Amino acid sequence: MRRGLLLILFLCIGSRGLSGLEVRLLESARVSGAEVTLGEIASLDGEGGEGLRGLVVVRLAEHELTRVLQYAEILDVVRGVHAGPLYLVGSSVRINRISVSIGREAMLARIRTGLQAKNPEAVLDLDPGLLPATREFPGPPVHMEVMGFESVLLSGPWKGRLVFTRDGRELGSLELHGRIRIPGRVLVAAMACFRGTVLRPEDVRFQPVDDVGDSGSHLSLLDVKGRRLLTDIEEGARITPDHLEKPLVVRRGMRLDVVWTGNGVRIEVPSEALEDGRVGDVIRLRNPHTAREFRAVIREERGKVYADG
Repeated sequence: MRRGLLLILFLCIGSRGLSGLEVRLLESARVSGAEVTLGEIASLDGEGGEGLRGLVVVRLAEHELTRVLQYAEILDVVRGVHAGPLYLVGSSVRINRISVSIGREAMLARIRTGLQAKNPEAVLDLDPGLLPATREFPGPPVHMEVMGFESVLLSGPWKGRLVFTRDGRELGSLELHGRIRIPGRVLVAAMACFRGTVLRPEDVRFQPVDDVGDSGSHLSLLDVKGRRLLTDIEEGARITPDHLEKPLVVRRGMRLDVVWTGNGVRIEVPSEALEDGRVGDVIRLRNPHTAREFRAVIREERGKVYADG
């Protein structure tokens, strides 16, 4: 019955015996935005056609890439604004929304670029399996931004996000986690050394490593020269601050501030050291104004040495 009606409709249109608006549906249409207009899915001919080209027939969901619009849906929309004679030709339209597809390699490349912008030597060990094979977004190209890289990169575990945006609006993101390695050179023992050895320049050497590790363990030649070992160390073993006797930061006769705190009050009093000491040592000091002697713990803060009374 329906085929018969369509045949009659085609014959009527073909003979041009009827006046009115002819809307001929396309089999498929590619659109860019979420709002799909009549002019994008059909050709319009006849009275009022130009004015209906911008008529929105459907609004796609944000991440909707395809939809099939049926004859009845389209007819309802057009009839809602056009009261004159109407000849709708076709049965349905497949709408394919233009989209951008981002592959795993492109995501990895963007992550590497973000890392190298902070430190060209740094390496991020990231399992590629954490990333999907592709991410597809409707509409024009999107921008990828890596969040989580600090201004100064440090070795160790890392967490971040790969964020997809368009025109400043976030469209989606992926959680990332891995490990940052920073290749470099570290100090190692050039020969086996025993506890109590006072290190000389010839006792140590630099050795390349694929990760320098915690920045707190980095040492220079100046850091170890003249320092005493607290433990035996084998040839080729990395030398860290834990292997070395702490350096003297206070010398006898040195002036430093002694700090007393309590009830939200902080008092600093200039004093004279009566003996050498290292951070954490308890040493004797003297108040130069009263000549009173007392003991305090040596502390270092922001490059300045204090004694806590």
